[in-house]
Formats: sequence, structure tokens, C-alpha cells
Amino acid sequence: MTSHSRRAPPVVTAAGLWSVAVMSLLLGSDAAAQTPVRSFAELQPLLKPGQSVIVTTDQGGKTAGEVVSILGNQLEIREGGTRYVFTEDAVRRIQHEDGTWNGSLIGIGVGVLLARAYVSKCRSTPFSERDSSCETAELSYIADPLLGWLVGALVDGLITKSLYVSPRPSAIALTPLVGRGRIGLAVTIQFQPGAR
Repeated sequence: MTSHSRRAPPVVTAAGLWSVAVMSLLLGSDAAAQTPVRSFAELQPLLKPGQSVIVTTDQGGKTAGEVVSILGNQLEIREGGTRYVFTEDAVRRIQHEDGTWNGSLIGIGVGVLLARAYVSKCRSTPFSERDSSCETAELSYIADPLLGWLVGALVDGLITKSLYVSPRPSAIALTPLVGRGRIGLAVTIQFQPGAR
């Protein structure tokens, strides 16, 4: 006679699954990210017409739109029916505007896994020991993927990838202020942002 011992199923927690999902989104974005280029010439092979980008100018203004063309030291994008042309000298940063579909899919997948683990836990618990939440466990097959879709889209929406960062250093400008009864100096400091 052989004795068979039943092995307890592994315990999967909601926090563990969500941690894996968020880390895979964040690490996946870093793995896919490349070092931003420092010239429009290097940028040309990376941009395709129709690609969504966010252009940040030296004055800090941001314009989101679709790439129309990049030729020489000029980038043309379209936002709605308006076209904008940016010269390399006027651009501080160009970022790729990525959709949130991949984060949504990861979130839905985590939600399904979480629901499956919860329902399995409820089904494997003897009926007399189940708590009242197990009565509606099957609803987690709807609620958890919906929540996962929302969280995945939100996290993915926070991730942007810099394609171009201006090589110009930070600048300091001094402007004399002279007026009736006053003498002063205005200092303007412009910092060059980091690569991400």
C-alpha cells in the first residue's frame, strides 16, 4: 500500500501578481528603451510618418502630433488639421507617444490569473470552512480583469520613451535691469533635462 500525500497548491496573492505586472511593464519599457539620439540626422531612421510623438521646445512648450516628415534639421508634425515645423535648434526633447494597449493586456492577464487563483482557493476549501466571499468568487472573473485593464492602462500611460534629447548644455543669461531709481540684474537659468 502506498500513501499519497496531497500537495497544497501554491499560494498566489493579489499583491504578488500586481507587483509582477507592474514590474514587467516598467522593466519592459526600460528594455525596449534605447539611449536617446542627439541629432536630427540620427533621429531620421527612428521616426516614421504617422508615428505619434511629443515635441518639447526650448521654451518648454509641448506639442503632440503625428510625424509628417523629418528632413535635414527640420521635423514636421500634424496635430489635428494643423501642421507644425520644428528646427533642431528649437527642440529640447522628442518623446514617442505610445498607446496603452500592451499595458491593458498585461493588466487583463494578471486579473484573470488573480481571479483563477481566488476561485481555485475557494473551490479547494471544504464547504464548511469557506467564508462568505467564496459565494461570489466567480464574479472575480469579471471584476479582476476589468480592474487589471484599468491599472495596466494607467501604468503604461505613465511611461514615455525619449527618442531625441538636445545636446546643448544648460544656459545662463544675465540681463541688466536699469530704471529710474533702480539698478539690478535678472538671471535666467535654463537646465538641460536628463535622458528620461
